[in-house]
Amino acid sequence: MEKYNELSAFIGNIIFLKEKAGLDNMTMADLLNIDIDTMEKMDSGEIVDNISVEILLHIQKHFGILPHDMFDDSLPYHLKYVNLSLR
Repeated sequence: MEKYNELSAFIGNIIFLKEKAGLDNMTMADLLNIDIDTMEKMDSGEIVDNISVEILLHIQKHFGILPHDMFDDSLPYHLKYVNLSLR
């Protein structure tokens, strides 16, 4: 998979998780330890490539999603009927 496609899937999955958990941008940014500007850029569909790998660890900690799954564009399909709650 190309870098652009991987980043696009990754950002799309972050937005999916945020919406599925019913979180606003500020809360999601806090959970992922990123600034609100970066979260808002991702929420608007912008490809942000200056984020740390650390974000994957925060996703795993709070949502139970394995890092490699965050780059799979079919993640929303697999979690469609899952009741997503924060850990």
